[in-house]
Amino acid sequence: MPAHALDLGRPEVSKGATELRNVNTIAWERGDGGSQIHLHEFHIGYAFTDSLALKGILTLEGSDANTTSLSLGSVEGTYEFADIETSGFGLAWYTIVDMGIDDAAMSDVVFGPILKLHLGKIDIVTNTYAIRPFGENGTSGIDVTYAWLLTYEVSKHLTLGVEGDGGMSHIFHAEPLRDQVHRIGPVIFTEFHVGERLVTLDIGLQFGLTNPSPDTEAKVILGTVF
Repeated sequence: MPAHALDLGRPEVSKGATELRNVNTIAWERGDGGSQIHLHEFHIGYAFTDSLALKGILTLEGSDANTTSLSLGSVEGTYEFADIETSGFGLAWYTIVDMGIDDAAMSDVVFGPILKLHLGKIDIVTNTYAIRPFGENGTSGIDVTYAWLLTYEVSKHLTLGVEGDGGMSHIFHAEPLRDQVHRIGPVIFTEFHVGERLVTLDIGLQFGLTNPSPDTEAKVILGTVF
């Protein structure tokens, strides 16, 4: 599986928008004295048209046993096919190329659809992606990963939700469910102003449903759009 934090893709693309985003997670592995693994991602993206947005991402990874180091450099693209503003249904195609930088990182191509359904104060988002590893640390076959999000807008500046993600290795020879990674947990979306700049803040906590999954994982995401 790619070493990225859970940060669901959205299908919306707005021409001329520049996005800055900082994603931070810390996961506690299962077992007594379970190790901690943390990820820090730095995103910068730009929407060239009302359909196409590209983004560059740097990922730092570390643990309580190892120092934090730069592990991945990524280029991400989102192409919007259906505008959610006109029909309440959004559809986009997502692709990201991850290039491993440190010796242990895996390079891969991840691709698949992003779906979003808007029902008044309720939004439903799904990401369903195939993963094709390559390079020195790549494995054979195609992996699959998924993520979903259900939210309810409480007020203009507060949205509550529940989200989950997971996946399987080698889709045509998948391991049993108990050996796959699956997680679920609550998430809060809010926003505030720093001067005249609007900043979004996402806070989430996930719980592992299977033994290979982390016991718990917390995330904090900050973002702004120019």
